[in-house]
This record gives sequence, structure tokens and C-alpha cells, in this order.
Amino acid sequence: MNFNDNLMHILYNFNPNCIYFAIGSALPYQNKISRDEHQQYPSFLDKFDEMGLTRKLFIFIDPRMEFPLKIQEDIAFIDELIEFNEDHTKLENDNTVVLSKNDNFYFPTNPHARSSDKFLMETLLNYAAENNVYLIIEPFDGSDDRYHFYDYVMPMPNAEKILHYVKYNISDQDHSCMANFKDVKLPLVDGRFIHCLNADLTTVAHVSKQLMDKIIEEKYNKLYYVLNFYKTLTQGKKYDYLEGYMPYIKLFINITLKINVDMNDPNIVRIVRDTIMTFASQLINVKKVDPAIIGQFDAYIDEDSSSNFFKLLNDVKKSENK
Repeated sequence: MNFNDNLMHILYNFNPNCIYFAIGSALPYQNKISRDEHQQYPSFLDKFDEMGLTRKLFIFIDPRMEFPLKIQEDIAFIDELIEFNEDHTKLENDNTVVLSKNDNFYFPTNPHARSSDKFLMETLLNYAAENNVYLIIEPFDGSDDRYHFYDYVMPMPNAEKILHYVKYNISDQDHSCMANFKDVKLPLVDGRFIHCLNADLTTVAHVSKQLMDKIIEEKYNKLYYVLNFYKTLTQGKKYDYLEGYMPYIKLFINITLKINVDMNDPNIVRIVRDTIMTFASQLINVKKVDPAIIGQFDAYIDEDSSSNFFKLLNDVKKSENK
């Protein structure tokens, strides 16, 4: 069987109740490696065992996948069930299946994405949503497609169910070719994955202060482009560089307001303003500063210069929770 056929056979015959898809997960030059640094068998997966979810499917894709796989040092597989296929390798034991493929993987929004990339992503997302199966997609290739992931998923009719069971980038950081999962735990609240870029800051604060501060900083930097876009709409200011940032501006709006915005919407000025003020309000809430300060943001947002708005925002950002 080819990779796609084998994947479908496993999904609907082995029936995994948790799936780990690791992109760029080859470890050909690593000696003994701890679970906290293990891209193929990371320590956070142990939480699934505690939850009684022991039927695991591992999917590894990397153009330099090694064999034997590094995971074979930690999990014993049945020799007679090892399959070497034209485009992939399959390992199996009673409650674990591994599919390993020597290839690149491009996120479906990437211009280099192929039909095979789109098929794999859509198959896994839909399987997870339809069968209440947790799916973790972890990139180790240096790509940061978190914004694109949410933009890709949100228009789907089953987006809410997908976001319940699927987590892209477990720690919301760029692992590149190295990783350290020592302090990473499954970001689950009441059985739902928390998506830090797609959640309001109040929700993120319940996961960890360290992660909340990281997401605040990331959103703060993106807000600069959103506010400058607002100035182009309301004051006719020209920022030539903004054209290249329009996808990020759109994603920031979608994530903050939980909508799928049409950038040609006749109400786009109000929508962008609501986006900026919503972020300011969330920041005030998690930093526990005087709520009345939102009035100052409301006044500063329409000033000719953005300096007062960002100075106040920066002051709130740096304040420590009382």
C-alpha cells in the first residue's frame, strides 16, 4: 500500500484514540536522547496514557528520516509487522502504530503545498473531529504556521470541533530542529485544547503566566501593523510596507474577534477599530489595571500619531498583576 492507503487503513481499522504528527522529526545524528528533547516520543504524550488514551498513531515526515527510528529505542515493535513500502515505513505493536515517510511536508496554505500535503492535513483534521480523537501537529522544521493553521481551519464547517481536539504547535513556540519539552504540558481545559493565539488573553492566563507573557508580546508586536492599517483607513496615511503584512492583519482580526473577515467589508473601519480595542480590553483585564483606562485608549486610537496609544499599551503590558 502507498502512504495514503495505509493511513486510511490504520485510521479506520486500528482506530487510534490519539495521534501525534511530527513534521521535520528526523533524528539521524542524535545519540541517547531524553524524553524532554525527543521529537519522536516527547514526554508530554504521557498525559494521554494517564487519560486512558493508549492507542497511539505516530506520523513522522522528514526528507532525512533515519531507520531504525529513534523511537524504537523507547518502544518495542513486532519485527514481523515492520513494513518497508515504496514511500514509507510502518511499525506496529498491540497499541502503537508508526508511519514514517522520507519527504517534505508543506502546510496547505504554503504555495509549495502539493495535493498529498492537503490530503494528509484534511484527513487528520476531519478524522479527529469526527471521532473525538486528540491530534497534535508539531513542526520541527523551523516553520511557524500557527496563524495560517487558524486561518485554514476557521472557515471549515467543523472548525469548532477541530479546535476542540486538534492542537498545532503544543508549546506555541518555534522549535526549529531542536526542542525542549521539560515544562510543556498538554494545554487542556475541561477536555478542550487551549489555542493561545486563538484564545482571549484571559483564557491564556489560566495556562501559565510565562505563556501569557509570551503571547502578549507576540500580539503586541502584530498590533503595530493593525493600528497602522487603521490609520490608512481613517486618515489616509500611506504605509507602503503594509501590503506584505495584510495576511497577518487579517489573521489578527479573525483571531481577536473570532470571525472570518472580508477585508472589503463596508464596515471594515469599525471592525479594525473593534479589533484594536478588544485587544486593549483583554490586556487591561489580565494585567488587572484600572478598567477605566480603556477610555484613554478610546481617545488615543484616533489621534494623528500612534505614540500615545502605544506608550499606554506598553505601560499596561509591563505592569505586574496586583
